[in-house]
Amino acid sequence: MRVSFHGIKNIGAAVEFRDKPELFNTTNDPNGGKIICMPQGKSIELHCELDNEGSKDLDEFKTLLDKYPNKDKRQKNVLDVSIDRISLQGASGDKVPVDICMINGHIVPINHQNKTAVKQLKDLSEKIFSIKQQDLKYDDYYLNSNSCRNSYSYYFEKFSSEPTKLIGVFEQFFNPANIKLVSRIIASDLCTMLKNSKDNGDE
Repeated sequence: MRVSFHGIKNIGAAVEFRDKPELFNTTNDPNGGKIICMPQGKSIELHCELDNEGSKDLDEFKTLLDKYPNKDKRQKNVLDVSIDRISLQGASGDKVPVDICMINGHIVPINHQNKTAVKQLKDLSEKIFSIKQQDLKYDDYYLNSNSCRNSYSYYFEKFSSEPTKLIGVFEQFFNPANIKLVSRIIASDLCTMLKNSKDNGDE
């Protein structure tokens, strides 16, 4: 089933809130393995694959994807946008909220040099929000593909010992109403981050 009429396909979205730092072992081996620590805060993520069907989204994002490539070099058309709001301890000991923008796992400083890239992400998020819910579907093969596993590797690892929970997580990821909500939040957050950067004199 081909469902891409917008140059964007296999769109998924996730929101995670953490009231305390989260530490887990991705291999379930108490004596070793990869340890991941997620700080207190929230993560908002938007995943998609870009192509040139219907519009030239892949061409438009080529420069950005070259600069912030997907970790799997075979998936050059995958774009993962996330905004992490974490709490850092300030000099006075108070918790200070900090927003971090990431593309394919690479931190993107919100400054003048990256203004064009961040605006591209904002525009893409707004475009996804404008897509009708009935068009927010995914290709039949996608959930069993390496592209999906790589794009959502954090969740595959987190629920490696509870695979049945992963099914429910993906139901939320690909829920059209959830995708529209998350894309709108990301567009708004990116707009705010750009404005704050400008207000702080980064021109």
